[in-house]
Amino acid sequence: MWTTDLESHNITQNHWVVGENRFWSQSQGYGKFRPSNHGPAKSAAGIVCRDHRDSDIWHDVSWYDRDNSSLLYSFYKGSADFSKPRDFGGRFLGDPALVFFANNPQRLDFFGVGEDHQVYHLSRTGDEYSKLEALGGNVTSTPAVVSPLKGVLDVVALGRDRRIKHMHYDGSAWADEWEDLGGLFYLRADCAAVLCVLGVIEECG
Repeated sequence: MWTTDLESHNITQNHWVVGENRFWSQSQGYGKFRPSNHGPAKSAAGIVCRDHRDSDIWHDVSWYDRDNSSLLYSFYKGSADFSKPRDFGGRFLGDPALVFFANNPQRLDFFGVGEDHQVYHLSRTGDEYSKLEALGGNVTSTPAVVSPLKGVLDVVALGRDRRIKHMHYDGSAWADEWEDLGGLFYLRADCAAVLCVLGVIEECG
């Protein structure tokens, strides 16, 4: 469970300990949430919880700095505390989106909307980081991202023309341009998230 504290504006976290029938923070004397140095943030947190049987990183956390809107990132390993936040720069709207490839927990991808309304992307593979790259797309919503197959990513966002836009990554390169999926939609807040639901259809017979 993650939230942005209304007073400190830091990203805070808690989880339920099944065997003790209480929240972890209560067992540590912290109160409702665990204090952190993740902030101050102007956004909600982008979170990925990895399967630590396949990765030494358990949690990835990203947020936008409250003062300069830059992208910040930290990770948690089970044998240590959260890493020192790393600043990747940029100026962002809305909230960050994190995703890792299907069947490849060593790869992590970030997507966010810049103040110029382009979608920006960077990735982490092992301990190596790419640079922020602009994927274009004149959008007004936080991207929703899924990885339906290993190495494949699909990104959807609401364009400023209120139509759904789609970008595909085939494992080696991004599509040349955003696909217009049509529709006519409204957001109640600037850069709210588009809900993307992934379904798998199995052919029988």
